[in-house]
Amino acid sequence: MAFQGFTTSPPYGGLDLVSPIDNMEPQYALELVNVFPGNNAPTVRLGYQQFATIGITDAIKFMAPLFKADGTSVLVVATTTKLYSITSGGVVTDRTGTTTPTSGEWQSVIYNNRIYLCNGADNAQVWDGSAATFSNITFTGVSPALLINVHAHKERLYFVEENSCKFWYGGLQVTGTGGTPALTAFDLSYVFTRGGSLLAVGSFSNTTSTTSQEYFWGISSEGEVVFYNGTYAGDATSWGLVARYIIGRPLGYRSYVRVNNDVWFITEQGIVPLSSLFQSDPEQALNSVGYRINPLVSETSALFPFDHQWTGFFWPQGRRVYIHLPTSGSGGKYLVYAIDTKGWTTFQLASDQHALSGCVFNKLPFYGS
Repeated sequence: MAFQGFTTSPPYGGLDLVSPIDNMEPQYALELVNVFPGNNAPTVRLGYQQFATIGITDAIKFMAPLFKADGTSVLVVATTTKLYSITSGGVVTDRTGTTTPTSGEWQSVIYNNRIYLCNGADNAQVWDGSAATFSNITFTGVSPALLINVHAHKERLYFVEENSCKFWYGGLQVTGTGGTPALTAFDLSYVFTRGGSLLAVGSFSNTTSTTSQEYFWGISSEGEVVFYNGTYAGDATSWGLVARYIIGRPLGYRSYVRVNNDVWFITEQGIVPLSSLFQSDPEQALNSVGYRINPLVSETSALFPFDHQWTGFFWPQGRRVYIHLPTSGSGGKYLVYAIDTKGWTTFQLASDQHALSGCVFNKLPFYGS
């Protein structure tokens, strides 16, 4: 019997883990590894090479760029006990302060050309990109070792206290790098209705109304998201609750990605963009960008229910969003979203340990192992 060949379309639609295989459109794939469904035609993931080494065997658990006042940037990375800077030329410098850290699972924000780090185990750190080492923040009012997350909103710093519903905010344009400026607490336990603790706070630009508004949000460990409008938490004349939504439980202290003016939460149910919450109900929001791959996120979250590896980054030059999926305690792979085609794929590096951490630096994806 003669065999007859036939031509099928390439998987330019990306992954589809939802549709029955006998009803699946030909542009989708049940499995797609290192093939990016971008514009025109799918392309193979580009290779990568070693950029720098810190000279020790400890794994890099955290990476983030610091954008400096002169327009240059430096990469900040952390192991369990060290903090380093890496220049665009690959020069590595130990920036660890006077106290040795005990955890490399930092959360960060850039404020006034400084990078602030919190991990809930060690004193919160700050570095301006030129000092010899990181320093402890000088804010008072709460132990800096209790601060697990940090954000900057409308020219103020906001810190999340670990295992509580409190966030602490600083004064207008106060950096906490000198003197003893006081932080003030705001307790969301009187607002959250589902218990749990506060995991993260942030900003969201709502552009669905006739005029854009910059909201302040907080999310609990139980998936309750509250939004506030106003200048800052201490201004009783303008500060007020404007919205509340219930989504799946977030999978970590940094399980969200800033995508242009949107924020995507990585939850046990899948990926939820904040913009979709304001346009539809939470169920529809859950299916707005991650419908075809949410089963993979849910399946992985059952194995790694709350982990520092649950995070991601947006690479605007490459028109894609990276969502990190843990595969072990020491590495993982990426779910990658194509902005232009709205398709998903998976990127697997030569070793899962090469993808323990990641970020965008020098306009390219960087990985830490």
